[in-house]
Amino acid sequence: MIAKLSAHERPADSELIVADRNGVVIASAPSTSWVGKTLPKPHLARLASNVSGTAELPGLDGLERLFGYVPVAASASGGIYVAYGLEKGMALAYTRMSIVRGAAASAVGIFMALLMTSWYGRRFIRRPVFTLLSVSEQWRKGDWAARAPTAETKTELGQLAGAFNEMAETAQAELARREQTEMLLTKSHSEVLDRSRKLEAHTRTIGLLASMAHRMQSCATEEELGDVVSRFAPQILPGMPGALYLLNNSRNLLRSVVTWNAPAGLESECAPTDCWALRRGQVHDVTAVGAEVICGHVRQDITGYSCRPLVSQGETIGLLYIEAVSPAAGRAADDTPANHDIDIFAENISLAMGNQRLRESLRSQSIRDPLTGLFNRRYLEETLELDLSRARRSGSAVSVVMGDADHFKKFNDGFGHDAGDLVLRRIAEVMRANIRKGDLACRYGGEEFIIVLHAADTSEAAGRAEIIRRAIESMEVTFGVRPSAR
Repeated sequence: MIAKLSAHERPADSELIVADRNGVVIASAPSTSWVGKTLPKPHLARLASNVSGTAELPGLDGLERLFGYVPVAASASGGIYVAYGLEKGMALAYTRMSIVRGAAASAVGIFMALLMTSWYGRRFIRRPVFTLLSVSEQWRKGDWAARAPTAETKTELGQLAGAFNEMAETAQAELARREQTEMLLTKSHSEVLDRSRKLEAHTRTIGLLASMAHRMQSCATEEELGDVVSRFAPQILPGMPGALYLLNNSRNLLRSVVTWNAPAGLESECAPTDCWALRRGQVHDVTAVGAEVICGHVRQDITGYSCRPLVSQGETIGLLYIEAVSPAAGRAADDTPANHDIDIFAENISLAMGNQRLRESLRSQSIRDPLTGLFNRRYLEETLELDLSRARRSGSAVSVVMGDADHFKKFNDGFGHDAGDLVLRRIAEVMRANIRKGDLACRYGGEEFIIVLHAADTSEAAGRAEIIRRAIESMEVTFGVRPSAR
């Protein structure tokens, strides 16, 4: 054993010790001088241990070494103690070399792992992540059509890209639906606002028409009625020039009683036959000069106009003339009054004028004598009482002249009632022609007449009565083929 141990190659300054169970050295190398001797105390203390181990112990030559030992109980043979020691510096050198080799191998492995990780990360993580971030940025900027590439669908990031694209498709569809909904809502909102604006304008027009109608119903004369129309027409028909014509009692002349917004294309008076609306009995619209016949009362230098007959109780009483809005007025088409508003405007005027004329006719019938047209007895009594009261307050004079037609019954019996009526009418005409404006000529009853002269004393009244008597005396009445009386 000693010879084999000595021949065995081992590091320098190393030492091998073999002892029996009693601690007696039975072999050692390189020195054999301890054979048969008892182990040093540090080794004896480990002789009976149960497990192998390492420890810094003095060798047989007294030098400290790093020993690895196998106690008797842990020996494979079950009966010897084996210890092998290396000089501490050399043992550490081997350890350091092993560590360096291990560290180098680890470093190489880590470097390779890093290279693989970098390549894998760049190939399968960084590029897909950057692509997803780029697509997300495009979405943030409003590019809803941007999509992530899905070539690597088997990887987690590829699956994430696919899920992102599905989410993008859903979101884009939802955005498109919302945009369509918003467009519909915006359109509906605009329509509601437009309808509300039109309704407000229509309500305002109806209110103005109602106000105008209420005031026209209270008008006593056609002049008052024309004044009401001139004030309300610019509000009901803003920016639209126009005029109101009335037909005279002889029905042979149309006269413009009021205008608004300065119409440029009308004549102030015209014959009813000059207007095509009155000829045809319906509205006559001219949208452009040259496209339709032009009324005789309209000048040729306007862009368009509308004539609307005013009819009450089946009788034409006037004409409403409306000029088209010129482009220079800057009015939008939606702001132009609707045709039905103009129709209602014309109908209100027609109704008010018809009512006014009817009231005037009824009033005239109630205060005037139907045969002569002079005021009747009832009106005389009411008016004379007021005139006398005013005269007392003011201290002025009021004279009353009363007369009758002599031998009227004989004349009436001789020539007939028609001739008598003609005489009475001619007497009434002479009386009206020879009194001042403001004085009253009345038929008191039968052939009796009364004249009320304001601010006239007895002498003035007598002079006026003589003038009227002479005019009646010189009056010649023709009935049939020969003069009836003088």
